[in-house]
Amino acid sequence: MLVQMNMIKSPDGKYGLISDMGFNQWLSSVDLSTGAVISQVDSGQQPNDNYSPYGLYCGLALAPGNSAPYTLYAGMGENQTIARLSLDQNGTLTLIDTNHYAITAHDFPSGVATDTKGNLYVANNDPDTFIADFDRMVANNTLPQFIYLYVPNEHTGSRQAPNDSSVLGAASNVQQVADGDVAVGEVVKYIMESPVYYDKDTNTGVAILQTRDDAQSTLDHIHPHRNSVVVMGPFAKPGYYSTRHYNSASIVKTEELLLGLPPNNLGDLMATDLRDFFQPTYNGITSADIKWDFETGLKYKTSTEGKKIWSLVNKLDTSAPDRDSHRLGQLGRLSMAADDLHNEAAKDKKVNTAQYKKEQAKLYQGAVKLVNTGAPKDND
Repeated sequence: MLVQMNMIKSPDGKYGLISDMGFNQWLSSVDLSTGAVISQVDSGQQPNDNYSPYGLYCGLALAPGNSAPYTLYAGMGENQTIARLSLDQNGTLTLIDTNHYAITAHDFPSGVATDTKGNLYVANNDPDTFIADFDRMVANNTLPQFIYLYVPNEHTGSRQAPNDSSVLGAASNVQQVADGDVAVGEVVKYIMESPVYYDKDTNTGVAILQTRDDAQSTLDHIHPHRNSVVVMGPFAKPGYYSTRHYNSASIVKTEELLLGLPPNNLGDLMATDLRDFFQPTYNGITSADIKWDFETGLKYKTSTEGKKIWSLVNKLDTSAPDRDSHRLGQLGRLSMAADDLHNEAAKDKKVNTAQYKKEQAKLYQGAVKLVNTGAPKDND
């Protein structure tokens, strides 16, 4: 079963090219007339591990061309590079190379697009890079109908975000998530202020669907696997809160409906779409109506004790998303507990008391025990 992350159609309309975010991390070509899988390519980086994070093909784009073989570019997020593949007339995919374009470390190339001249655009977790590419595509009238943008800091740790107290927004799990939130906000604000956000002449506009990659095994007041989705755009219902049941396939189904695409599998066919988030008329909300708050110095201040606990994250397997998410979530909560304890003690002027030091030591000992416990064999 394919767990699709991204999908595009070949220029001849015969094949669907699908990146699989499941445990095999394949890139597959599918016959659109029958639904049959024609060929699959993985990263080739980890032949002894059926979970191949380096093959996480986040973004897909085809080079200009009207006849096979077609050239396909795939953003290999974890490998910090863009792969190049070939698709022949029979729908067979062949990996040409996995390091066609090298990307700066931690940039995590997630979205790729090409224009009619063959220029390749890469969106990564730096909003300025995405905005520059977005401007070029708008100016050249080459903006694709669908853009997938992955901001990986919410996963926290190592490849996703550097665990470095000297880097702004990287001193703790909370700061790393907040840094990603700022990036998302900057992108949304920029799109809202662009000419493509809403066209009053045609009464059309964009739809922005934002969710977390997963719940990262971090508890809330209901369930550790509960996630959220935010719908933005000129036809989104202002301030609407839905009580319907959704899952990740609901977002995929909504994207397919907006793009006029058929279901990719039973998951999105049977999913509840997000239509109740939308209204038939323009909501009239512009960027000027929103109080944007992008602080360069993040509001969340980490304590010395909290940073000490979070520094133990380097003992976990954070080489790829979800490799060690249960322990990662627990360590993050212990780090936040140390920050909360420090803030309360500072307010009451009890930071130097024996009781405060005893409670902080207990939290740290719990964190040390956690990272020295073997990781679960089957994670998320």
